[in-house]
Amino acid sequence: MKKNYKGFWLILLGILACGTPLRASHILGGNLVLTPKDNLKGTFTVYVVLYYDAQSTDPNAEQTELTVSFFRKRDNVRLNDLGLKLVSREPLAFTNPGCAASRNLKINVVKFAADIQLPLSQYGDPQGYYITWERCCRSSTVGNIQSAGTSALVLYGEFPPVSTQNSSPVFSPANGEVLCRDKPYTFASGATDPDGDELRYRLETPFTSTRPPYGIDPLAPATAGPYPQIEWGNGFSMTNPLPSSPAFTLDSKTGTISLTPSKTGLFVYRVVVEEYRNGHKVGEVHRDYQMVVVDCSNENPPPVALTEADFPPGTSVAEGDSLIEVGICRGDTIRLKAEVDSRWAYQWQRDGVNLEQAKGAAITITQEGVYSVVKTFADRCANTSTLSEKFGVKYRTQAQVEITPGPEAGVCEGSSLDLKANVGGPGWSFRWEKDGTDLDGASLGTLSGVREAGVYLVKATDVVTRCVSRDTVVVTLNALPPAQLSIPAVTQLCQGDSVQLQANQGSNLTYAWYRDDVVQPDSLRSSRFVRNAGIYSVQVKDTTTGCFRRSDTLRIVVNPLPEVLFDSIPLVCGQANTRLALVATPAGGTFSGRGVEGTTFDARQAGGGSHIITYNYQAPTGCSATATRTAQVLPAPRALLGSGKTILQGDSLLLRSSVTEEASYAWSPPLGLNDPTLAQPIASPEQTTTYLLRVTAANGCFSESEIRIVVLPPVKIPNGFTPNGDGTNDTWEIENSSAYTDCEVTVFNRWGNTVYASKGYHNDWDGRINNEELPNATYYYVIKLHPELPVKSGSVTIFR
Repeated sequence: MKKNYKGFWLILLGILACGTPLRASHILGGNLVLTPKDNLKGTFTVYVVLYYDAQSTDPNAEQTELTVSFFRKRDNVRLNDLGLKLVSREPLAFTNPGCAASRNLKINVVKFAADIQLPLSQYGDPQGYYITWERCCRSSTVGNIQSAGTSALVLYGEFPPVSTQNSSPVFSPANGEVLCRDKPYTFASGATDPDGDELRYRLETPFTSTRPPYGIDPLAPATAGPYPQIEWGNGFSMTNPLPSSPAFTLDSKTGTISLTPSKTGLFVYRVVVEEYRNGHKVGEVHRDYQMVVVDCSNENPPPVALTEADFPPGTSVAEGDSLIEVGICRGDTIRLKAEVDSRWAYQWQRDGVNLEQAKGAAITITQEGVYSVVKTFADRCANTSTLSEKFGVKYRTQAQVEITPGPEAGVCEGSSLDLKANVGGPGWSFRWEKDGTDLDGASLGTLSGVREAGVYLVKATDVVTRCVSRDTVVVTLNALPPAQLSIPAVTQLCQGDSVQLQANQGSNLTYAWYRDDVVQPDSLRSSRFVRNAGIYSVQVKDTTTGCFRRSDTLRIVVNPLPEVLFDSIPLVCGQANTRLALVATPAGGTFSGRGVEGTTFDARQAGGGSHIITYNYQAPTGCSATATRTAQVLPAPRALLGSGKTILQGDSLLLRSSVTEEASYAWSPPLGLNDPTLAQPIASPEQTTTYLLRVTAANGCFSESEIRIVVLPPVKIPNGFTPNGDGTNDTWEIENSSAYTDCEVTVFNRWGNTVYASKGYHNDWDGRINNEELPNATYYYVIKLHPELPVKSGSVTIFR
C-alpha cells in the first residue's frame, strides 16, 4: 500500500548554521553504567560511555583501555580499581551533517566495559558506594568555566549495597547537535531504569580532580572523593550554564532541556539522574555535556516531502495533527522515501535519536518507535526542515504462535513426534515447512508423525488481520543409548544372598530395573543388588535426549538354605578339666569357636565366660547354614596370695590375700593359724610352712593359691668379748648366725671407721684388724640378717 504525504509537511527551522570551526579536547562528555550480570549473583558489568573528538591529535584519543575506581561513601575508602577494555567505537550521527562537515566535526561514541565481582562482605554498607573515572583536561575554549584548559573531567555514579538488587539508570544516546543563537530548542536528555524506579533529574556543577593537570598516566586510577567542583565563569552558574532567553531549564521529571541560546560559544553543563524506590533514594548517575552555539544564516531548505510511503497489507493508519499512528504486524516492513536530490542531506531519527545507518532519502522501518527526518543542505551549513508530522509505529496486537515442544526437540530412532502450533483464538490458517521447503498437505495446527531431523517452521496467519506469526523448532534425530547387562559370575544364589547386576555406564544416563517385567522401586543406579529369583533386565535412558533402550534378560535362581539343629551345651566350671561332646544335625558340618577341638569343647582351654560355638553345614547345592550355641564356662573365684614371707621363730604375721567376697575359705595345713576359715588369718608357724588357700564360690567353682612362710631362729649378740688367748670368750660368737648364710656384719670404731666387715658370719671375729689387735674399747656394729628382717645394731666392748 502506497500513500503520498506531500501535502502534510511544514517547514521546521534547523539548528545548525555555518560559522568558524570550534575545537575541543578529545573527550567531550560521557557517563558510567553499572548493571548486574544475568544469573550471576554479586557480579556486575561496568560500562564507561565517552564522546570523543575523532579529529583530536591527542595521542590518548585512541586508547583501548581505562581504569575506574570503587569507593565507600561513608569514609571514601578505596575498595577496587578495575580495568575496562574497549568494546565498541561508533561515529555519532549529526542532525545537520552539512554543518558538521563545514566545521570538520567528527565525534565517536566509545564504550568500555568489564565485569567485576562485588562481595556482600565488602559491599554491604547501608550508606552505599560510588564509582568514578577522571581525565584531564577539558577544552580551553569552554567559555563558561574558569581555567577550563586545566580542569579535569570526572564521571561519577552512586550505587547501593549489593544486597539491594539494582541497575543504574541508562541515559539515552546523545545526538550530534550544533545550536543556533536565538533559536529555541528542546532536548530529551532523560534516562531509562531497568528496575522501573522513579527517576528525578537535576543540574549539577561539574566535578574536577585534585590531581595535578599534566603528566598523568591515562590508565591511572581515580582519586578519592569528595571531588571539588569547577569554578563558574562570571555570569554563569549551575542553574545558568549558558546564556539563554528564556532561561535554561531542566524538567526534573522527564530530563527534558529547554533553552534559546543568546550567545555563541562552547559551554559545559552536567545532568544528574537520581533513582528512587518507595520514596527512598537508591543511587544516581552524572553525565557531562558540551554544547556548541553558533550564529546561523537564515537560509532554509525546502520543506520535507515524502514521495513514497509503502505499507504491507493489513497496516492500520490513523492520521493525527502531529503524529501519524501506524500499526504493523511483527516482521512487517515499512519503507518511507523523501525526494532524492543531491542538494539535500537527510538524517532519520527514532524517538528523537539520530540513526547512524539512516542518512539517505529512504528508510526501512521494522521496529516500533516515533520516526521523523531532518532535511539539510548537503554542501553547506544552513537551517533545517523536518516533517510536520511524525510516524508513530507500533506493533499490532496479535497472538504469538508457539510450537510445542520447542524451540528444540528431539525424536528417538524408531519413534515419531507431534509438533503442535499453539495460538490463541479462532480464525487461523497454518502452513508448515521443513528446512525451508513447504510440506505437502501440512495445513493443520498439529504436524504429526515427525521422524526426521530438520528445522520446522509454522506460519500462523490471522484470517482477519492477515498478520503472520512464526515459530520454529529444531528437531534432532537422537540415537538410542546402549543397554547392556553384564552377566555376573554367579547366577544361582542361596536364600538370603545377593548378587550385583551391572549395566553399562555413561554420562547423562538414568536406569530402571525390571524383575519379571515389573519395574523395581529405587532403581535409578547403574548397578543393583538382587536377592530374589526372577528374570531381570534394565532400561537405560539418555536424559539429554529422552531416548531409552531395554537390555536383554538374565535369569537369577535362588536355592533354599539347609535346616540345621545344634544341641545345647551344659554349664562347666573354668578350672575343671572338662571336655564336652558337641552334637548337631545334619552331620558332616564343622564346629568352630574358642575351646573347640573337632567335635568337642574343652572348658579349660576356652577359659571362663560365655563362648559362642558355631556349627556350619554346607548342602550339595553349595548353600550353607549355621547354628550357634553358647558354652558357659563359669568363672573361677579369685584367690591371690602374695610372695613368700620370712619371720623369726616365735613371731606372727597376717596372711594377706585378694579373694572373691562372699565365698568360703579353707587354709591347709591349719597348724599355726588362728582361724583357717578366714580370708586373712594370722600365722604363727614354729617352722617353715607352705600354706594352701582354697576359695570356693557359691556355684561350687573354686580356685587355689599358696604361700611359703620361712621361719628362722633368733640370734643372740654378746656385748663384749676377751680376745686374750686364754681359750675362753676369745671371739665374738653370734648364736644361730649360721642360719643366716647371707647376713652382713659391719663393726665401726668410735670415729666411724670400719674395723670389721663380712658377708655371712662363718668365722667369729677375733678383735683384730689386718691381723693386728685392736685396743680395748667399745665398738659399734650393724648386722643385716635377712632382707625381710629388721637390721640389728648395738655396741660390743673388747676386754683384754
